[in-house]
Amino acid sequence: ACSTGCPTQDHVSWGSCVRAKRLQLEDVTAHAYNSGIRTQINEYVKARYDGLQPDSVFKKDVDMARKITDATGTPYRGDA
Repeated sequence: ACSTGCPTQDHVSWGSCVRAKRLQLEDVTAHAYNSGIRTQINEYVKARYDGLQPDSVFKKDVDMARKITDATGTPYRGDA
């Protein structure tokens, strides 16, 4: 009744086996939150490829870095 990756193969049911592994599944709310975080990180990575150095990975900082870069014509460097 255990799952194929179970090291002990001694659980009463498949469910108890999986619970013993302490699997963690994300619900819809967690998925939406994590998707938002991944989107922000992807925007940060794009900004870094474009030569900018935003102050953080957050969207507001990436947008500010792009806005300053467009206004000044030189890549924004938050580390300078």
